[in-house]
Amino acid sequence: MNLKYARGELDPEVSEKDKIIREWTPSNEDCRLLYRLCKTARDRALLLTLYQSGFSEIDALSLKIQDLGLYDTSGNWRLTLNEDLYVCKLREKTNIPQKTMISREALEEIRIMLQQRGFPKEGFLFETQKNEPITVRALADMFKALVESGFKGRSSEWQTRKLRDSFGNALLKAQITAEVKDTMFGHKRQGARENYEITEDTIRESYQNAFKFLTINGFGSTSRKVEELETKFTVELKAMTEIMTALRNENATLKQQLGTVANQQNTISKTLANLTELPTIKREIQKQNVKVDIT
Repeated sequence: MNLKYARGELDPEVSEKDKIIREWTPSNEDCRLLYRLCKTARDRALLLTLYQSGFSEIDALSLKIQDLGLYDTSGNWRLTLNEDLYVCKLREKTNIPQKTMISREALEEIRIMLQQRGFPKEGFLFETQKNEPITVRALADMFKALVESGFKGRSSEWQTRKLRDSFGNALLKAQITAEVKDTMFGHKRQGARENYEITEDTIRESYQNAFKFLTINGFGSTSRKVEELETKFTVELKAMTEIMTALRNENATLKQQLGTVANQQNTISKTLANLTELPTIKREIQKQNVKVDIT
């Protein structure tokens, strides 16, 4: 006897619980909260670079300082406060060019981070406290800890790669075309669209339209301002200490020179005193009828 079953009849019954798909793509408000929870400029810079630029974790962690054009020919920071940075780089896994922007908010955190490291001119942009490259696993652990402190019980739902989806949603809200969106994500463009180039001007203009959905007003962060003031204070304190040390050394040299001058003055005074006694000596000698020619 042959048994016949309807399509799907033998499939296991899906429970009501399993029918609910729990998926968390962070909203702009979620990213604002995560930003406030970050304790260092490096962590804030990482969050903003991932969320506001659309980099994957491995692409963000592979960024090199010397490839970004952060400094002028004299080695000074060249970017203004309201300037976004255009970046075109090959993706680590696919070698497909990704053209996107690093936001002015992310750049301000990057500037503070690099200032704390003495403004290095080369090496990985993001490093551990031991000056080693950050791994994808360490990055995930960092965000898990942030999520646990700000979103109790939701750390199991967190996936760092979803920040890339958040970036994509901002591009959709700004009605960025599919061609430009693919280019900003580093996706392979399809058909005839692959044959023409998306220019830097197009990327910049599109990013400006999308940034209003990505901004977190990082410039107004109290923690960021406090950290910047602490960094500025440390730099100025170091400069003042060096000046004070130089002044102490100069004072010691002057004191030594004054001592030498004082000794010379004593010698001159004694010599002058001897000279004033010459007439008296001459008279005493003449009294004794001793002919002495003292000139």
